Amino acid sequence: MRAQAGVWQAPIRPADDVWLIAHEGRDWRCRLHPKALGLALAGGLLGELVLGGRVAVGVDDMVAVQDVGPPHDAFAHVMLAYIRSERMLDVRTWLKFFAGEKAAALVVERLHLAGLVEDVGGSRMRRHTGRALVPTDPDAAGWRPVRLRHVILGDLPTMPAPTWADITLAGLVQAIGLLPVVFWEDHAAGDAWLRQRIDESAPADLRRLFAAVQTLAGDVVLSGQR
Repeated sequence: MRAQAGVWQAPIRPADDVWLIAHEGRDWRCRLHPKALGLALAGGLLGELVLGGRVAVGVDDMVAVQDVGPPHDAFAHVMLAYIRSERMLDVRTWLKFFAGEKAAALVVERLHLAGLVEDVGGSRMRRHTGRALVPTDPDAAGWRPVRLRHVILGDLPTMPAPTWADITLAGLVQAIGLLPVVFWEDHAAGDAWLRQRIDESAPADLRRLFAAVQTLAGDVVLSGQR
């Protein structure tokens, strides 16, 4: 069933927005190697748990459960259940664990159930997602990186002030090297503003999460897995 316009007007969670920004607006091919995309989506889901106060990333980079109550989002609940079921592990281990296939499966299913993407015929996207998916509203999906650009730069008076969900999204986009896709010619200004905001104001949990995603995504590139 094709989504109504209202589903695109509701807030989109950071991990879901990462998926949208990571895909080309023209043919919806992924801009990233599947392993890098998986790391970004895993980071988005973990970031949502951090923002919700469910988990913390300590100074030793260990992920600890802070609140065992079920999150409002059922998919975040699945992530939390995995974390609770294991002994305490560091953030890189969890990122690699979820980046295999689990994070992509959770995010794609959430996008699908929210009415943001739909299955299409053919196989041109299956090598990146496991399913052939396109946004239900390509124009609205194409607006997501543009929206993030304006929210961060503050260059449109009609845009709201950035929330920590927006900054989490931007931090993950920065960590996987897609910030130029968002900021275009204003990349240097956007990158500088974001780095300063993260360094000065971001919770330490998020800074550690971004650093871990960036390191692991860099390893993917250096290993030649393109």
